[in-house]
Amino acid sequence: MSSFPYMRLDLSTYAIRLLILRKGGHFDPIRCNLVQAILDNEYLIPYKALSYTWGDASDRVEIKVDDRTFGITRNLYDALDHLRSETTDTFLWVDAVCMDQDHHQERNHQVGQMKLIYENADDVIIWLGLGSHETDTLFEVIQRLDNESTEIPRWAAIETWNARWSALLHGSGGIPTQQLRILRDALREVLARKWFERIWVIQEAYSAKTATIV
Repeated sequence: MSSFPYMRLDLSTYAIRLLILRKGGHFDPIRCNLVQAILDNEYLIPYKALSYTWGDASDRVEIKVDDRTFGITRNLYDALDHLRSETTDTFLWVDAVCMDQDHHQERNHQVGQMKLIYENADDVIIWLGLGSHETDTLFEVIQRLDNESTEIPRWAAIETWNARWSALLHGSGGIPTQQLRILRDALREVLARKWFERIWVIQEAYSAKTATIV
């Protein structure tokens, strides 16, 4: 990353870089561009902030940033590939690319703005890693419970959601035993993901206007 020619940020302002994830299909090379933005500007470009773990630092994949080769971890590559749209470009804030990791003064400046970065994002994308059939089924069940809860008042929705989730976990939710076992195993798998081991995720998730788990 040290060889990438970043344009310097004005560290006397709330300057950040945003990553434009160019549209493309699953088998297309990942192409991106970097643009600068100011967090306290009323014309701030709407963007999403990625909350994730870097993953294995030795497992690296190359993408194109401003037509230059840029190495990222496999986990981040998977996240970008999942988030990429086939029809529209996507504006993201991703620490590994948007911050010059080898420029200590800039890195400290950006870390000091981390709360603002996640607060100003239209959505915080929580990337837990590639899914499996079991985890996909688990999230479908969670989404169904959430959709049902939105049809009633909020105070009742919380009680209803909690009651149905508790019933699900304790085997009284009307789900066959075998499927229930699969869902429980999937939940354990999700909660064992590296994302839950990072201390920074507390601030990232807490600061979010909205958060989407993928």
